[in-house]
Amino acid sequence: MLSFASGLAAGLVYFMSQVTSMAIPGPVWASVLAGGVAVSFVNHVVLVVMVRASTGKALVGTSVVRSSDGGRPRLHQALGRWLGGFLFGLIVVPLAFALGGSEAEPQDFAGLRIIHPSTSRA
Repeated sequence: MLSFASGLAAGLVYFMSQVTSMAIPGPVWASVLAGGVAVSFVNHVVLVVMVRASTGKALVGTSVVRSSDGGRPRLHQALGRWLGGFLFGLIVVPLAFALGGSEAEPQDFAGLRIIHPSTSRA
């Protein structure tokens, strides 16, 4: 399943780079950006909904589950988590860096949480 999703991601990146370069002639960075967004979407939304883990989480043996009942993440939750991660990276991380950082524990949002298989799912 993971190899299928990786192949899907590679195909999506290629497709997006071709569409971007054909439809909007411009700099190479636009193709790279479109490909990066496509890979990020497949990794953080499609894989999480399909197999309950992104590539990195699968490598370290953790899963993403619904906070309410420990079930499989729903598409809208994974999408909200992905978009929230972008906003977090664009707004909160630079602000925390400028203000000297934070010792706060990272929190998940969108009704999802990260667990280790030995952790209870409920």
